[in-house]
Amino acid sequence: MATNDLDLGERIQRLEDAQAAQATLRGYVDSMDAQDLSKIPELFTSDAVLEVPGARFEGVDAILGFYTQAFADDPTVKVHFHTNLAITAHGGGRVDIRSYLLYFASGVDTSIIGWGSYDDEFRIEDGVARYCFKRIGITRVVDSREGWPAEVTP
Repeated sequence: MATNDLDLGERIQRLEDAQAAQATLRGYVDSMDAQDLSKIPELFTSDAVLEVPGARFEGVDAILGFYTQAFADDPTVKVHFHTNLAITAHGGGRVDIRSYLLYFASGVDTSIIGWGSYDDEFRIEDGVARYCFKRIGITRVVDSREGWPAEVTP
């Protein structure tokens, strides 16, 4: 169904749902940069699924456990950027966002640049978007002090 075939109320609702999902994505990025675990239960549904390279976590408690361990294992200071958002508001309180990820991490003996992608699905209830599915794909991680080969494959 083309968007133009929808009535004005449904079109506005889809725009509002898309904005709510974008706000949640922004809240996620801000939480990751601040390493603020207290926001995780607010950002994910209780039955959410998180996929990262080599692992899958089901339920908000498992997702919180993953981030708790990840932050403990890697205490570097990070800054994340999400770009090139492709947003699909399906109606019925469902929104998908695909985007690119770029991050910088610094620590005592490290200076990292990494990039990849987010593949996110949101449920919107009462105007609030929460992740029901998140896939993080990492394409490249390099130490900026060493550079990377010219043959970078996406």
